Amino acid sequence: MADGTPHLNTNFPDGPGYREKRFTVDELFALGELGALDDANRYELWDGRLVMTPPPGNHHGRAESRILRRLLAALLELDPDEQRYVVQPNPGLEMSNDTFLQPDLAIVSPTDPDETPRLTPSHVHLCIEVSRSTVRGDLELKRLRYAQAGIAEYWVLNTWTSALHLFRQPENGDYAETRVLGTTETLSPLFEPRIVLAVDQLF
Repeated sequence: MADGTPHLNTNFPDGPGYREKRFTVDELFALGELGALDDANRYELWDGRLVMTPPPGNHHGRAESRILRRLLAALLELDPDEQRYVVQPNPGLEMSNDTFLQPDLAIVSPTDPDETPRLTPSHVHLCIEVSRSTVRGDLELKRLRYAQAGIAEYWVLNTWTSALHLFRQPENGDYAETRVLGTTETLSPLFEPRIVLAVDQLF
């Protein structure tokens, strides 16, 4: 060619090309048992795609610890024997045969782990994500997944803006109620309105 760049012949016979390997939840657990996912990251499946979330930083750890302590203290006062609710950090939720999500925190119904080795959305009252580098995925993709699964309530604690994004009333694959709460506001979870949390105490 005139500019010295060699001409690339891209006229080749069609072949299979690149292929994407999609996983099932069973295959994800098999990889874990083989030690293939044994590192500091957390792995999820989004429609069969293996997704790695980064290790939590200090902003994330602080917010997660604060909301965990406050919810746990409030629930133990109302339900000391955990007969109705269990506060569970990082629960694995089998959303479908090819989607497996791990919210930072969830309030779930008590189950026998031997009888229920994997939690499903039917066990969940509230999902919570603490977000900084994952804000977009948590507000968009995970919001839709939780709504489509019928999870009644979803919170996203945005540590960039110190705002709590609240999603309620799943309808037609999304949440009908959406609010953003600032640090001067309070909120109560749907499953237990007697609990009152100040947003500014969660960051």
